[in-house]
Amino acid sequence: MVTSLIIVVCLRAVFSLADKELKQFNTKPLIKEDGYWTVNSEHEIIAWNFRKPFEQPTTAATNDGDCIAYSTVQSWVHYGCVGDLNTETFGLLPNDEGFTLAYTSVKSGRGTSFRVKCSKGDMKTSASENGVNFDVIIESPAGCIKKDGLGWGWLFIIILFSSLLLLFAIGIPINKFARKKTGVEVIPFFFLWVGIPRMVMEGVKCLFSPCRNKKRGFDPLE
Repeated sequence: MVTSLIIVVCLRAVFSLADKELKQFNTKPLIKEDGYWTVNSEHEIIAWNFRKPFEQPTTAATNDGDCIAYSTVQSWVHYGCVGDLNTETFGLLPNDEGFTLAYTSVKSGRGTSFRVKCSKGDMKTSASENGVNFDVIIESPAGCIKKDGLGWGWLFIIILFSSLLLLFAIGIPINKFARKKTGVEVIPFFFLWVGIPRMVMEGVKCLFSPCRNKKRGFDPLE
């Protein structure tokens, strides 16, 4: 009982790590909502889906319940599980080239590893046999790390500085040539910019030293 509980806790920790790491990839194109993908190795056919168990293509020789990959000898019609979702292990490929997911089947003793490599264009798959196990290579944009877009804070800063740049680019020529101003007065709203530090200081003083008259025992609640 205790051993089973430890195994469940460890599996949940592994899945949590994989889920967290996979958020940096757009893996939705790898999930086939209706059915499964197939790929041929040297002697067998592998039916698989991305982290989504599915019913065996035909009557399976073994069925682990949470199987995400089945295989069959190409001349047969019976499939056997070669990847149980509960055995998932996750890894990252070097140089941000993608990620790997590996599975085994407790009942069949066989396993499948998926290498999802960053590649532009349509998804391409290939498979090879490594003893009784399979190595599936998936070339897809799903293996490319997502680039974070600009947040609202950066958008605000960009808009603010762009507006100021536009203000100066238009305001300075107008003040200099149309209004015939000279010196610092060619800067639009010059006295406003000069007064900003003083206004900030006054605001800070008011914030930390409340604006009230403390003389003569003044009580703001009276």
